[in-house]
Amino acid sequence: LLNQIIKDGTEDEVFSVVNVIAEILVISPCSSSHFTSSGVIDAVGSIYCSPYSSRIKTVCSLLIFNILYSASAMTVYWEDEWLALTMKLLEYFNSSLDYTSSDQEQKILIGIFCLILHHSASKVLIEPAKAIILNKPLVSLTDGIIQEACAKGPSLLQYNQETDFGGFMILILQLVFFSLRSLHAILDPSIDWQEFLQHSDNTQFFSVVGIPCHDLCRLMHFGPYPVKLIASQCLLELLTRISDQRSYLNAELRCSAQYMKSIIAVIEGLVLSQDSRVAENCGSCLSMILGWEKFGSQENMVGRESKWSRLIMEEFAVALTAPGLTSKSFSNQQKIASNIAVSLLKLSQVPEWLTSLFDSSLISGVVGNLSARNVTADIVKLFSELMTKKYLTQEHVVSLHNLFQQVCRRQVYEGSCSKSELSEQKAEETVAMSPDEVCALLFGIVLNQRTASCTLQMEQQNLLREIDLFFQESSQGE
Repeated sequence: LLNQIIKDGTEDEVFSVVNVIAEILVISPCSSSHFTSSGVIDAVGSIYCSPYSSRIKTVCSLLIFNILYSASAMTVYWEDEWLALTMKLLEYFNSSLDYTSSDQEQKILIGIFCLILHHSASKVLIEPAKAIILNKPLVSLTDGIIQEACAKGPSLLQYNQETDFGGFMILILQLVFFSLRSLHAILDPSIDWQEFLQHSDNTQFFSVVGIPCHDLCRLMHFGPYPVKLIASQCLLELLTRISDQRSYLNAELRCSAQYMKSIIAVIEGLVLSQDSRVAENCGSCLSMILGWEKFGSQENMVGRESKWSRLIMEEFAVALTAPGLTSKSFSNQQKIASNIAVSLLKLSQVPEWLTSLFDSSLISGVVGNLSARNVTADIVKLFSELMTKKYLTQEHVVSLHNLFQQVCRRQVYEGSCSKSELSEQKAEETVAMSPDEVCALLFGIVLNQRTASCTLQMEQQNLLREIDLFFQESSQGE
């Protein structure tokens, strides 16, 4: 019907039919797969090639976004149709390109590009994703928005999602996040990830949609909460790819120690952030950079001499021995500090202040404060590293053996209950009704990507695995 109306009907008739399809998606989001298989992509794509008003094109853009958001990766495999539509959307988007645009339709189009990149991480819509990532006007737009944001300095804090520039900047950051994940999935062998470790005076534009690490740090330092969260997620994604590629190629780091010092300074400060998600991302980044010492990098001198790292570890020690005395912002971040402690202990030269901090009396206090209910996989991993470095006495090891056996018994008794509770959790299906909801739904995907591997069941499995490794290592020491 839509095809026929587009050929022979009026603009109002086309608008009515598109609205009906949109309403059906609101009622039943799972119907997106049926519309896709029925050729709605070709039909909607033809509207962008016709002299229809922006009113219809905006409704069509929202419809495409909702189809992509509701459909699974298994139902968006019509590569040619989606590529044709993507090229039309890019042409339409670039024809009205504005670096400071608050146009609602442009926001929806960026949301569509984000979802195409999101699906490409599952090895579908690969060619449409390449068209987006390599689109020069889109690359230039990204660079222009980020440079303008970084130039605002401390005043960037005022530009939250409720302002025109802030909302557009957050969408661009989301586009970069999905672009980085897509790059890893579809172009990883041809990407030199260390290109994102550029010097601040390097004005060369990227050939793909992305942001250099130092600009991400600026956004994390000066930006409001949503900017800090997405930028820290992007930085973690970049550092992970750089680390994996260096490990695979056994490659040296191609940036100066001073450059790394500036990055470490930002992420160390945010490890103590009141938002646990920003803090966890930054803690993971810091642990990863500290782990680069095995490649011969000299930048880890910064980690060994850092007063911030020492402050984090001192707060961590207090949190484990006297939880009531720790600062409120640190109460839920023991996992982060534990991972940083493990990374510092793995350095070829463990900082002297860390050795004096983890003395026998402190470790005894930590062991005494632990119970079967508050032991985590990260704490067990820390004790394994302390045992490897000969920080644990035989009395400590015996006490930990008894404690970990209690943990294992508790997991056996409560494991089935946890699994049943986990299986009852269901995601709520919804669709976007406005550009603001487009941004909110994308934000939810970013958060879900962050927590996808942190389910309760997986945490329990990781805990039992780390305990088993501790038992094995302690028995070898005997």
